[in-house]
Amino acid sequence: MARLQRGTVLRHRDIVAVSLGRIPMGPNALRYSERVIAILRAGGVPDDLAVSGQQLLIAVVNGFTLDESADEAPGSDTGAPSQDAARDYIASLPLTQFPNLTAVADQFAAIDADERFELLLDLFVGGLARRVATDEPRSSDTSE
Repeated sequence: MARLQRGTVLRHRDIVAVSLGRIPMGPNALRYSERVIAILRAGGVPDDLAVSGQQLLIAVVNGFTLDESADEAPGSDTGAPSQDAARDYIASLPLTQFPNLTAVADQFAAIDADERFELLLDLFVGGLARRVATDEPRSSDTSE
């Protein structure tokens, strides 16, 4: 579902800006949300975590895709750097102030967007699975 959402946003770049904070959602967004919640519930995710997971998935994919396509949008003048430009800039930073960033500068050009997106999905799904498996308390479940 996240890959479907990413593809949709990449094809219709203004869709996120138009839809931010809008309730009620349109029919396509409602069908997408229905499918995500159905998948999560079928996987044993409790309802409160399924709703939070669905909302966070949309936010994470939207944010990733907006960042990924910022310099490609028609009429865009974001100045978003290419991966090579980002690597070169980070490598040029003062080593004494940014030893960790400069040490990994080459990595900024090494991973393509598809690989980063798959990592994002792995981390997201893995985190949800861990919460369900350990029955980790959610903020609404905690009492102090």
